Amino acid sequence: MSTPKTGCLVLEGDSLTKSSEVDNPFTCPISNDESGGVDCTDAFYKCAPKLTCPNYHLQDCKVKYYLPEKDVMPSGDYCSAYLSAWPAHMTGKIVRSIRKPKSSGIPKHHGYDDEFASNAAKPQFLEQLEAHLRKELQTLDMSKPKIQEVKLQAYREVFEYFIEDLKTYKPLLAAIKNEYELTLAYMEDQIRELQPLKAMMFTTVEQCNQKIMAIYEQESLELKTLKDEKLDLLKQIDKSMETKNTLREQVAKLQTELQIQYKKYRDEYDARRLLLSDINNLRAQQEESKPSELQADIVEDTVKLNLALKVTRQDLTMLQVELNTMKAEYGDVIPRREFEILEKNYNELHEKHEHIQKDHNQIKVEYSTLLEVHKYITIQRDKLLLEIEQFKTSASVSGAIVPAESQEPSQIMHEIEKKETEDLEEFEGLGTGEDVLLFLRHDGLVKNTQMSRKDIVSVVMEIWKEKIQADEESGIRSNFAEFFNSFLQKKYGDLTVQWAYNIYYGCRHCQDDDYINIFFRILNGTSFVKEYFPQQNSRVPR
Repeated sequence: MSTPKTGCLVLEGDSLTKSSEVDNPFTCPISNDESGGVDCTDAFYKCAPKLTCPNYHLQDCKVKYYLPEKDVMPSGDYCSAYLSAWPAHMTGKIVRSIRKPKSSGIPKHHGYDDEFASNAAKPQFLEQLEAHLRKELQTLDMSKPKIQEVKLQAYREVFEYFIEDLKTYKPLLAAIKNEYELTLAYMEDQIRELQPLKAMMFTTVEQCNQKIMAIYEQESLELKTLKDEKLDLLKQIDKSMETKNTLREQVAKLQTELQIQYKKYRDEYDARRLLLSDINNLRAQQEESKPSELQADIVEDTVKLNLALKVTRQDLTMLQVELNTMKAEYGDVIPRREFEILEKNYNELHEKHEHIQKDHNQIKVEYSTLLEVHKYITIQRDKLLLEIEQFKTSASVSGAIVPAESQEPSQIMHEIEKKETEDLEEFEGLGTGEDVLLFLRHDGLVKNTQMSRKDIVSVVMEIWKEKIQADEESGIRSNFAEFFNSFLQKKYGDLTVQWAYNIYYGCRHCQDDDYINIFFRILNGTSFVKEYFPQQNSRVPR
């Protein structure tokens, strides 16, 4: 602390007055300035000229606060041999607590608690400190923020006055005060550091609450779903139980019916055996009666014989009636073993018949194909024989040289195109438009396999064979282009496009062959299938 040479507070009698002899004014701790004190004109203090008094200032604050002079604060130096026992005999509180206001509703100010205050006299210095503290606290606005810090400052000032007055206990009290100040600052730092953690804790708690609510909602939804599934399963169980009970009743009913039928069967079986036994007995009796009749002719008289004959005829009539009845009832019945043997033979014969019928149809189709091929070969043979005869009659040395003018332009273009395509290794796709044939719709290049005339004829014959068989099975003729595409896909799979292009261009190059020419025109849709099969009159699509 510094000791200024300006005026300070002095004591005059029982009160404090303001000194008029002041070299320079100074800021008094009881002033109504920024420090929050009371104006000196309203206090019981006054400044004395040229007196030294202790002062202090707060951290981060340039305003100095001055303590009263020693005259104002009588210390133990004036009565070192006497130690006051006050306030050991006092029972009252210096300042009333603001945290527990009186319930009477009467406004109270900070100060003494009159209820417990003692009437004994207090030291003058204590009264001055209490008056100063009371006045400082009365000027505070309790509704402002951080009011506790301002209150603490007022108590700190009073405590500084008190420490300065006690010379003997000043070091200990100052050390205690400093330790409390350090602890308070440390606690404030700790609180300041805990503020972000508190905010983080609130955020974390909020997030956890949201997660808990989300989990609760999800579990509620899952629980609801499980309850619904449980109800569905219970319904299914009820339906299954009902079905089970129904089936059980049906089984019981069928068992009862089976027992009845089996009983009937056993009765019929026993009756049949009894009838057979009776028939055998009757036969034996008839056979035994023949020699007895011969003996009766000798022994018995004519009356007995007539009577016996009459009875025998009646028995014979009854037996004949029973025999006719049995024949009528069991005439259509055969033994089960014979029935099973006949059924087995019938099934075997039926399977053989179906197999033979299938082979017959296949042979019929092949026969039709062979007839067509034979017809085509016959036409080709006649054509070749005719050409041979023409060559024989018109052969000459100059006949080997055929002028270009003698060939038709279409044939010349056909030969040129044939040579160009034969030299190609790959065909170019015609695209996927609607104007392109179904089996030629492709983008990209297709490999040229250079099919020979023999290969083309073989493939064409196979196609016609499959076409005839398919039309016979379905009963009508299908579209040839669609059948051709499905045939290639079924037989060649991934190589369908390659075979389609090679067959198409191969037939295009071999149009001089009538058989291939007809197939090519049908493939292009310029001719109908009935030109190939003129004998069939069914509807033929293009």
